[in-house]
Amino acid sequence: MGFRHGPPSGRAGFSPREYLRALSTTFAYTPRVLGMVWQTSPGLTAGVAGITGVRALIPAATIWLTKLVIDAVVEAIAVGGTGESVNRVVTLVVLQLALALVATALDHGGSALRAMLGDRFSNRINIMILEKAESLDLAYFEDSTFYDMLERARREANMRPTGLVTNTFSLVGSVIQLVSVAALLASLAWWILIVVAVTSIPYLGADMWFARLSHRMQWRGGARAPPAGRMSETI
Repeated sequence: MGFRHGPPSGRAGFSPREYLRALSTTFAYTPRVLGMVWQTSPGLTAGVAGITGVRALIPAATIWLTKLVIDAVVEAIAVGGTGESVNRVVTLVVLQLALALVATALDHGGSALRAMLGDRFSNRINIMILEKAESLDLAYFEDSTFYDMLERARREANMRPTGLVTNTFSLVGSVIQLVSVAALLASLAWWILIVVAVTSIPYLGADMWFARLSHRMQWRGGARAPPAGRMSETI
């Protein structure tokens, strides 16, 4: 029995129920993948997680510092620009600049750690594939379906597992950032959350539409990938 390389039910795209089913299947494997990542390099994994968490809190800190700068400027204007009020404004601006530099450093450091962790994890996945292939009988390699699946796993070992880990950390960071910023905005003025939510609807709808279109194109290309790979190897 062969594997299907297209959307279910022969349709051009997934239904919402099938998307939710595929999403739940992906998240079901996420804990196992994260466990393998931790076993690959606990230090790098902890470093990436720590940088992700700290970096996610910086937008809320930036908003709060901006509020303090505005309040300090208004107060300095009200008191006629005395030395103490001006010094407070300068101090807050310097803190804001330092926070921006910290954010840049965290971005570069996080990218470097993710790259090193991705390389180590990809190497481990490739070794696992080779060890599994070495333990199989020759009859498995005579099956075109199995060989296509093995080749696909080998080709995608350098991007799929690493992409899942990177997206998971990015999702956790986005949740932390969303919660922290929402809590801060709610403490300043609750109606700001409504304005942000309403103005985000067009962007969210467009992003979901293009994501679905990209996923559909990947499925259509996946059906042609194994035969094309065999043809290129034959040539």
